[in-house]
Amino acid sequence: MIEINFNLDWKFHFETESNKKSEYHFRKISLPHDFSIESERSKDSKMKAKGGFFQGGIGIYEKKFIPKPNLEGKEIFLSIDGAYMNSEIYVNDNLVTIHHYGYSNFWVNISSEIMFQKENWIKIIINNDMLPNSNGYSGSGIFRNVFLYISEKLHIINGETFVNTKYLDNTRAVINVSTKVKNEYTDRKAYGMIITEIEGRDKKLISTGKNIILEPDEVFDFEANLTIENPAIWNINVAQLYTLVNKVIINGKVIDKAETRFGIRTIELSRQEGFKLNGRPMKLKGCCIHHDNGPIGACSYRQAEVRKVELLKQLGYNAVRTVHNPPSREFLDACDRYGMLVVEELFDGWQIRRMAHDYHLYFQDEYLKCVSECINRDKNHPSVIMWSVGNELEESTGCSNGETILKTIIQQIRKSDCERPITSASLTEENYHRISDKFLDQLEVAGCLYGEEVWEKENLKYPDRILCQMASYPNKMAEIWSKIGNLTYIIGDFSWTGFDYLGDAGLGRIQRAGEKQDMLADYPYHISNCGDYDICGFVKPQGEYRRVMWGMRQEPYIGVEDPQNYKKYGSPTKWGWEDIENSWSFPGKEGKETKVHIYANADEAELILNGKTVERKEVGSKRSYEAEFEVIYESGILECFTYKNGIKSHKSILATCKAAYEVRLIADRVQMNGNGTDIAYIVCEIVDEDGCVIPYADNAVHITVTGEGVLLGSGNAHPCALNHYQSENLNVYKGRALIVVRGMAQGEIRIRVQADKLKSGEYIISLS
Repeated sequence: MIEINFNLDWKFHFETESNKKSEYHFRKISLPHDFSIESERSKDSKMKAKGGFFQGGIGIYEKKFIPKPNLEGKEIFLSIDGAYMNSEIYVNDNLVTIHHYGYSNFWVNISSEIMFQKENWIKIIINNDMLPNSNGYSGSGIFRNVFLYISEKLHIINGETFVNTKYLDNTRAVINVSTKVKNEYTDRKAYGMIITEIEGRDKKLISTGKNIILEPDEVFDFEANLTIENPAIWNINVAQLYTLVNKVIINGKVIDKAETRFGIRTIELSRQEGFKLNGRPMKLKGCCIHHDNGPIGACSYRQAEVRKVELLKQLGYNAVRTVHNPPSREFLDACDRYGMLVVEELFDGWQIRRMAHDYHLYFQDEYLKCVSECINRDKNHPSVIMWSVGNELEESTGCSNGETILKTIIQQIRKSDCERPITSASLTEENYHRISDKFLDQLEVAGCLYGEEVWEKENLKYPDRILCQMASYPNKMAEIWSKIGNLTYIIGDFSWTGFDYLGDAGLGRIQRAGEKQDMLADYPYHISNCGDYDICGFVKPQGEYRRVMWGMRQEPYIGVEDPQNYKKYGSPTKWGWEDIENSWSFPGKEGKETKVHIYANADEAELILNGKTVERKEVGSKRSYEAEFEVIYESGILECFTYKNGIKSHKSILATCKAAYEVRLIADRVQMNGNGTDIAYIVCEIVDEDGCVIPYADNAVHITVTGEGVLLGSGNAHPCALNHYQSENLNVYKGRALIVVRGMAQGEIRIRVQADKLKSGEYIISLS
């Protein structure tokens, strides 16, 4: 099967009341594309605080192309990995399918609609105008990749290949391979052979095959067990991947070929040993993540997803829960490559209404099809270790036929995947006495939400049940992990959340005196503000605390409360964190009292200000890894030394910065592809003459991108920022901002950032 990237050379029109009856005004774009991130946020947004006060609407995408003559007589499929939502697909004015769910991939056979030696016209209408419809920011449009797939009439069926490790030890692995071949000819038999090969480290390791004879429209089921000697085992530290190659051969010629990447690994569950990967018990050190990618909205690019996974690994995470929907293919590819375990969630809700216009309107008619689409796309990713069938399901209490729906979903999953355990994030302290045993008993793992109070009750009442904490408050991480380590029946914890995300406006904010105590905040808040990383991917104090707790950071972390807000700043919500900064630069606030917070995994921490010891205090696990010191602010040098067994072990230093001097740009790469599929991240910093970031800087900056690339997104991490996420003009926040560029052709991209009275920053990225 031939894969053709279909992302370039589209035209886009945003439909409004004023222009929907007039001639369309199209502009040229490339996919992925999110038209909500392009919109102006407003307090009157129909997405409201849940959706970050962004706008929805109706988007119309069009693309014209002339197929190559050698494609005539072949099967042609259009594949869309994700489009939010209510997608209508037209080919040459003919409606070929309607797909309502915004997060599942879908394929449509367009062979019968294609004209050869003529121009063809594809139109896709995305309707995200019926709002609210999402538990968080959804994005709008075709925000994931689009491909054309070409195959012969006798071909391997998409999604019907499954690779499963049946046996594994240090010397050999037995791999079970199954696939399906279909004869699309309606008038004749097909004769041929199917060959299955496994490749690793650029060489063929083993192969097998079988002759096939298929009647018209008949499907052939192929299955084989293959043994690999001395296998390279996939795990969270060394993510070795193999390639399964299936070939259909007629008269010695390969007419169809499908490649499947997979990893050799096993997963097991038990009450006695918990979760085991490759026979070794381990805890799931997890976080919940949303699908958006900050300043570029819901758009999924390979580099965006790789960056996300790499950052999470740096904090010590080994698992993620994709809330509350299937992620992009590119995200799972990144998890495969870097050894990140995934609990893939299929739905937010089922058939009971949560939002007025959410997927509950279509669930009953479509859910089994969506389950099949998701499982068939993702079942060969070694990173995926568990399926979650939903989040906070009202049906888990047994109402609205919930137990039967769960049974049918499990049956649908087992048609494609006999290996992975199934869970649901539904058990809470509030619904503990209402949740259905007949519902939970069907699951291999009972998913708890903020349910530390539930663990002991469940353990006493149901001694055979395995639990997993599917969401937890970040400020309880030390308490949770002090308990989980000794409880084998709890396989892990997923903190809410790994990254700040668009929507759930102000969920983790500092609540000021006099502010109404609602769960979410009013406009202009539009970011959740509850992650270990902010929306730009800059680590926050709670992320540094986690690094200390999990032993990923040896030196102490110094966090300081702004003297201006000390003792009067308010308190964080349940999803929030104390309001501190890794800074000792507070101009104009000399002589004011403040508090210094030290995070350290040591016995003691000594705080020193300008060469004089402030105090020496106990820290470490017995003190929840934190010590607090009250000091009077004075500019200079703030140091912290930690001690183990009375001996100095590590230190950290904060120095008062000088005046702002220049704009500094730091990119995540010096070279990338110029084919329209690759992006780069550039951190913009305001620094002094010594190169120290000015932590209080909020300068306005102007971005200029020239050469063979475009500005894809820009932003800062302020949860109430008013900047547009695709603007060339923005303000830095705490001295930093983020710029994202996309390469469109060979050559170079030149990024220049200017700020008033400062030396400009410039960076060049080569495009190949």
